[in-house]
Parts: sequence; C-alpha cells; structure tokens
Amino acid sequence: MRIPVFFQYLTALSLAWGLVLFAWLYFTAGAWVYVPFAAATLSLFVLICLLLFFFGWRAARSSQRMAFNGVITSSVFGKMVVSLAFLAIYKKTYAPAGTSFVVIFLLTYAVYTLFEIWFMTKLAKT
Repeated sequence: MRIPVFFQYLTALSLAWGLVLFAWLYFTAGAWVYVPFAAATLSLFVLICLLLFFFGWRAARSSQRMAFNGVITSSVFGKMVVSLAFLAIYKKTYAPAGTSFVVIFLLTYAVYTLFEIWFMTKLAKT
C-alpha cells in the first residue's frame, strides 16, 4: 500500500467515524460531556494507526523475514497496554459518573482495529 493511499483511507475513516460519534453524542441525552474524551480517543487511535503503518511499512520491506511478525506481535501488546493506561488515566483524572465513556472507547477501538487489520493485510502482500 502506498503512503498517500493510506493517508486517504485514514482521513476518510476518521472523518466518518468522528461524525458518527459526535452525532451520537449530540443526540444522546447527557452524553455531550464525553465529547473531549471522544476526541482524545479518536486522536489516540489515529496516532496508533500512523505508528503501526510506518513500522509495518518498514518491516514489510525489510530483508528480515520475521520483522513484520514482530511488528504485529508488538502492536497487539502495545495497543492493549496503551488502551488500558488511557482508560485508567481518564477514570482517575476525571472520575466520570457513569461508564458510558467505555462504550465510546470500545466502539472506537473496534473500528480502528478493523482498519488496522485491513491495512496490515495489504502491507503484508507487498
């Protein structure tokens, strides 16, 4: 996958998911307080996708055959650790009243995980 193509897909996905997410928060009573959290979550997963793409892109072109597998293994573990830390820091810092923020996080996590699977599969075929 070429770099400009990746950026086009990432931008389109982020705009579309951002619109869906913010529309859902706007039309759900009392959920508007989670807009900053939703924006931070969206930004976090865009950053993770960028890092994963560039590490995967380099590994796919590496002469070391196992480099790409290493990137995938590291990304799964790293993403879990970063995600848990992000949720824990948010909960400790802002002490939200409910657990609605977890739904926002998990939906965003799922959307970007599917995107990562798609573009990493494309990278593996290059």
